[in-house]
Formats: sequence, C-alpha cells, structure tokens
Amino acid sequence: MKKNPQTRKRMRRRQKERKKQQAAKRREDYYLRLAARYLGDPREYSMCLSKERYETKGAALAAANRRLMYDAPQLRVYNCPFCRGWHLTSKPERL
Repeated sequence: MKKNPQTRKRMRRRQKERKKQQAAKRREDYYLRLAARYLGDPREYSMCLSKERYETKGAALAAANRRLMYDAPQLRVYNCPFCRGWHLTSKPERL
C-alpha cells in the first residue's frame, strides 16, 4: 500500500524535527559535561548526567506512574539544580 505524498512529507518533517531534538540534546549534554569539568564539584554533575532527564514535570510524573505498573518502588519527581530538568527518585523529600 502506497502512502500519499502528504503523508510522506509529514513523516519526513517529523524525522527532521526528531533529528533536531536529538542534536540539541547531544549539544546540551556536551556542555553539561564541559561545565562539570570547570565548575564546582564534578561528582554532582556526573550524577545528574547518569540519570534519565525529563523536560517537564508532567513528563516525569507520567514516567513515574508508568513504572508503578511494573511493581517499581514509589517514586517522586524533583527539579535538578544542575541541568534544570526533572528526575525521579525513591528517596523521601528532605524537610
């Protein structure tokens, strides 16, 4: 079954957008690693880079809820001061 030309155009546009997003993420990770070398305690930055990063709090909450379906421990989300993204943790919030 052949796809019509508009569907192909849409697919190509989505692929280009996905590639742009991936390139932006790679650039951002590069600069974070570079900053880790020259700013502050590099262990803090390296801990951040080894974690899954979510752009929004909603995306992080959705990921935490998906993991609950697979008997994962209760997770909460927090805003990372290093990458300004959102991460998941099983540790309770400090008061």
